[in-house]
Amino acid sequence: MDSFWTLSSPDAKVRAKSSHQLITSLFPGGTEADVKYAYNRLFKGLNSGRAAARQGYAGALSMLLQKLKELKDSTDSQWSPSLSEIFTTLKTSTSPPTPTKKGAESRDYIFGTLFGLLSIARSAILQSATTSEVKPFVELALQLYAVKKWLRETAVHAVAELLGSVGEEVKKELVETVVGKFVEESPPTAETLYLTLSLNLAPLTPQLLKSHTQNLLSTSSTYPRLHIVWPTLLTSSLSTPPLLSTLFTSLISPQMTHSTLERKSLVLLLLQHLPSRLPDSLVPVVFDGRVGKLLLNCANGDTKNVHTLRELGLKTLSLIKSESSQRSPQFKFKLAASLLLIDSRFDAKTRTDTVKTLLSSLDSSARIEYVDFLKSQITSQAEIKGDEEVMGKVKNKVEAFSDLLCGAAKMFEGEGEEGGEVVKDVLGFFMAFSFFDCTNVKVPDSVLPEPPKKKGKKGKKAAKPATPPPISPAVSFALQFKSSAPHSLRTLTSSRFFSLLSHLTSPPTSLPSSTSLHLTCHSMWLSLESSSCPLHRPPLPEDSMSTRLLASTISQLTPSQPKLLPLSNLTLCLTILLLNEGPSSPLNLLDDEDNLDDLISSSTHDLVSGYTNLLNVDVPEMNKEEEGLDVVADVCVGILGMHTESGGRGSSVKMVRDSVKRCWGGILGEVEGLEGEVVRVLVEGVVGEIEEEEGEEEEEDEMDVEEDEGVFQKLAEMDEGGDKDEDEDEENAEDSDDDSNSNGSESDSDESSVELDADALNKMLLGSDDEGGLDDDEEDLQHHSGADGALAAMLKATQQTRKKGAMQRLQLDVDHKQRCLGLLEAALNKNKVGSGLYDIMVQMLKCRREMINASQGVSKSAAAVGGAKKQLADKIMKLFTSKICKMKAPNDVSSEKLEKCFAELAREGKRSPDSAHSNAAGLAMATCLRHSGGEIKGEEEVYSDLINDWSTNKKSKVHSNLFEEVLVRLGDAGFCRGASLLLPGLSACVQNGKNDYVKSEAFRIAAKIYADSRSTPDGFFKSSLPGLCSGVESLDKTAFKAKRIPLIVQFCNAAVQWSSTHTLHCNLLSSRLSSFLGSLIEESGSGNLVEKAKDVYKRIEENKDKEKTTEGKGKKKKGKKK
Repeated sequence: MDSFWTLSSPDAKVRAKSSHQLITSLFPGGTEADVKYAYNRLFKGLNSGRAAARQGYAGALSMLLQKLKELKDSTDSQWSPSLSEIFTTLKTSTSPPTPTKKGAESRDYIFGTLFGLLSIARSAILQSATTSEVKPFVELALQLYAVKKWLRETAVHAVAELLGSVGEEVKKELVETVVGKFVEESPPTAETLYLTLSLNLAPLTPQLLKSHTQNLLSTSSTYPRLHIVWPTLLTSSLSTPPLLSTLFTSLISPQMTHSTLERKSLVLLLLQHLPSRLPDSLVPVVFDGRVGKLLLNCANGDTKNVHTLRELGLKTLSLIKSESSQRSPQFKFKLAASLLLIDSRFDAKTRTDTVKTLLSSLDSSARIEYVDFLKSQITSQAEIKGDEEVMGKVKNKVEAFSDLLCGAAKMFEGEGEEGGEVVKDVLGFFMAFSFFDCTNVKVPDSVLPEPPKKKGKKGKKAAKPATPPPISPAVSFALQFKSSAPHSLRTLTSSRFFSLLSHLTSPPTSLPSSTSLHLTCHSMWLSLESSSCPLHRPPLPEDSMSTRLLASTISQLTPSQPKLLPLSNLTLCLTILLLNEGPSSPLNLLDDEDNLDDLISSSTHDLVSGYTNLLNVDVPEMNKEEEGLDVVADVCVGILGMHTESGGRGSSVKMVRDSVKRCWGGILGEVEGLEGEVVRVLVEGVVGEIEEEEGEEEEEDEMDVEEDEGVFQKLAEMDEGGDKDEDEDEENAEDSDDDSNSNGSESDSDESSVELDADALNKMLLGSDDEGGLDDDEEDLQHHSGADGALAAMLKATQQTRKKGAMQRLQLDVDHKQRCLGLLEAALNKNKVGSGLYDIMVQMLKCRREMINASQGVSKSAAAVGGAKKQLADKIMKLFTSKICKMKAPNDVSSEKLEKCFAELAREGKRSPDSAHSNAAGLAMATCLRHSGGEIKGEEEVYSDLINDWSTNKKSKVHSNLFEEVLVRLGDAGFCRGASLLLPGLSACVQNGKNDYVKSEAFRIAAKIYADSRSTPDGFFKSSLPGLCSGVESLDKTAFKAKRIPLIVQFCNAAVQWSSTHTLHCNLLSSRLSSFLGSLIEESGSGNLVEKAKDVYKRIEENKDKEKTTEGKGKKKKGKKK
């Protein structure tokens, strides 16, 4: 009984377990009565009003019938009902009693009949049944078809289940006599189409599809479940590809993608069933424009406009991706191409990696086909013409496909010769499309076949003509394109050309490979010119043509002169920069482009001259000039500062920078050291023009805005109101707020009442009298109310534009300095700077100070530039601490240079904008002391002055970490020297310091000195200790912060330790330290600090006693002598 109760559980696992328990309890232990009871009860349970109960009873009934059939076949003693009895029981149990029940009860009996038929079909008892035995069951299922419209699908499903459970002969006979007749007599529906296709009653034809169009459309009402007809229809269509194409082109795409949500969901469900079986050739048909757009819209990742079917769309995409992983590379390519045709940024729009995953597993041939597909899409967009909206869409597509093409080319990196050819093909495509007019392209004469010779007398056999060279990839594309791309598209593709070339030629690509790729681009340029493809840009001037010739000459010399390889790489790189997409119209010529071309030409000639002179290499047709390494350095710095952001050349920055680094590194390897002028050039590249400074740093002048009458007063007020919050200091914030509040009403009234004098406005707009303004007989400009405000707003906008331009120029300048820092770092890495190291120290610190000061307190509009300056300052500090101050002393160091550098560094220490800068100054000063090998003139006075400034000057910018470096960086031998430079100043500082922080820091540094085992009993160690102890004695603990007291105790401990070790100043320590320690012990109570103070006090007393004992013995000896 318990098993019957749990058969109604909503949990499928519980129902399965109950069915198993029921069968095991009946067989073999149950009686015949028990079996009959269970048999009848399970049939009656099919009529339950609960879905879970119907499923549980139907499953148990199927197991019971199967078990009874098995036992009957093995023994005759077991009771088992016949098929006719089973049919009778089903009819009796599922027939409603009279009078007929209506509504829900009638529906329960119908469901009971349906579940009973399915249970019998799945019990396998019909496998050996005859036609007459099975026919009643099939007819009963067909009767259900006519009961309710919503029962049709389940009824035909039951028919299919029953026919599938019988033998082939019985099935064939039933189809011919029962089902076939039923289909012929019934009106066409989706269910009859299912029976027709599943039982092969008729072949699938376009006519049959057309007749069932409306029936198929009506199946969308079964959402979220797919109607039974669709899997069968798809299976039949997939066996005949034209039928599948007809199904999508005539039914699914035009009628189901733009209607109700149910029909749209039906399309998505169909797509989930296709990827594993869809033929490669039908991928573009299935994922056509409408179906693909539906998939994109439903899976769109826009969080602000979420589609109702987004969850189903994402699930469909996920299934497509997973199912496609087992398909061929050709299928994956066609599917990826179809998705990209839907939207060129499909992955970005859906926020998935569907296309990326499909492309990641393509083989070489499929990837090449993918590259050709992208090129064809870019080319096809160039032929489209239309209004601004149409061209905007074209630009978006070209930009997306160009990015994809660059990514596809990168996939071939490192794949040998075949991959290299594909990369060259892509570069040639971008070059021809972006920079050349291919309208009148023709095959170069060098590759045309020779005309046949006339037959003549027989003689010597003529030699076979030489095989013509192959056509370059750029010319090959030009011959296919034979057109000219619009300027807007050329700008996009040219930037991708330079970006891709930068990626392919930059490290880790080797220098020979990089140079080879530059040379390939140069060769394709020549081949396009020889094929009658003119440049879109204006013709190259004579200097630029000579630059190309010079780059070609250097590349020809490289095989015999390998040292010229870095030079060849850079000159070819600069030559390629002469390419640009040209002006948007013949009348719109840019002077900036001409300036850049001139800079490229002059830089190339100077670079080749200086580089070849240093290597003593003769270049044909080039005048020999006395150019040195300073010229090469100056050219490298200048090249890094080239502004190529106009047009597509802005993407070449990385390529140029890497080529310059390689060239500079190559020449550094060939020289012994850098002269002073070379170092100056490198340093000026980072810090700007070096100016000799005299005296202390001058404070920056503050700009005062004069209050003029008329429009200029109005402009000043608007500017002050816009920038007040950004530019005012925090300490003046309250005052400024009060002023602004008090004057608020006045400014409001002034804004509407301030007017310009009519004469003044005339002169301003039309010119002054001095410049030939208005004649006396001309009418004055009529002034109206509000003209001054409008003009002020116009000038304000102009001012903002100028500010923005200034910010951009500052950003470019900071970027240039960061790049030049790499040249200086390369020279330092090779240890080539010599005595120029000291100039680098000073100038780097000055530059960092300027960058830090400029990055602090900037307005919001200048935040980006301020951040870039802060980044440059950090890079300088890293280079300073990790490289500059760790270098060995140069061989050509002079005392005068060291003294000058030491003094300059001390001045920088006084100007430190932050603690890190002060530490760097101290580190650099310690480096100079280490390099000197002896004493630097005036070093004691320098440190004394710094300590005095730090301890007494309230506006001092010196930090205590400046002094500690001299104790660390001079090593064991220089420790005493460093201590001697600090102790006199520290002794004075602890007594005359400006505040308790300075005094505590002085005590901390002094404690560090006396606690070191390298301290000696003589010199400044001995002479400075009394002054330090006097500083402790004179301390006012009530005014001294509690957190500083431990530093004083730390010094007392170090002093006692030194005194005990060397037996010096014992009485001094007792007289000057005991009172401080004693009062500290009495007032502080208990704790670690007090315990430490007690220990120090105890040792002071012990040392004092020892010294008294020694003094007493000495007196006794003197008394005996008397």
